[in-house]
Amino acid sequence: MPIRSVIRVLTLTAIAVVVVAAAQGPTPSNRHPEYSVTIPGIASSGAPLLTRPARALLGWLPDEQAQQMLVGARADVQPSAENRLLAESARSAVAARVETTGNGKVISEVGDVLDEHIVALKGSSGAKAYFDEGWRVALADLRMVRALQAHVFIDHAKERTDGVIANDLTSMAKISLPLPKEPQLPAQFDPIQKAWIIAGADPNLKIVAQFAGQVQPGLMGFGFAVALMPSFIQVAEVDSHFVLRDGYHRAVGFLMQ
Repeated sequence: MPIRSVIRVLTLTAIAVVVVAAAQGPTPSNRHPEYSVTIPGIASSGAPLLTRPARALLGWLPDEQAQQMLVGARADVQPSAENRLLAESARSAVAARVETTGNGKVISEVGDVLDEHIVALKGSSGAKAYFDEGWRVALADLRMVRALQAHVFIDHAKERTDGVIANDLTSMAKISLPLPKEPQLPAQFDPIQKAWIIAGADPNLKIVAQFAGQVQPGLMGFGFAVALMPSFIQVAEVDSHFVLRDGYHRAVGFLMQ
């Protein structure tokens, strides 16, 4: 179902409520089983196979895809009887659920405590477009928000929300609605491979531009520009259901706190 038809009516962020109330209800650890996903390219190099822990919506996935998730998406491993049983159990649990709709408690207003942060946010180039489209800042109970992304790596999720202070909306907003800052990108040049190595745990590190041209007579230059793209926890309403549009790693991190 397209979100674009209703994307303007709901909230730009999900902060606070989930941090305060997560311990009172089920967390992701008892909703969806963990599975390991192989990092592409590792196996072919002869190096030890590396995996990353993740959580997946097994009960909503097609049978074959769910089983492959449970073996780390490895083509060289066949799902076991236990894997098939777990995938079937997850689908049965989903089929038995009673459909619910938003009851008005998923979204609540932030009051004036975040006025200063919101003003700064509206003045930033990364967030201005959202406000121009009609998005607004609000609180969202992430336990009641539905996921659209099939799986999320969780090895760095909790780190993304470390330092958050319960009941402190400003502390939470700094994580869920970050203001622009100078990126710290450790870079190293490999003289053997003749390549730059740029490492960053933030998944929003992107190549944003490329260039080519004469640096000086007889010398050409080719390169690219990188940036940490702005990313906000976004919740949209679709036919009385609240869905997470962006910010999955931080959302999981809040639920893990």
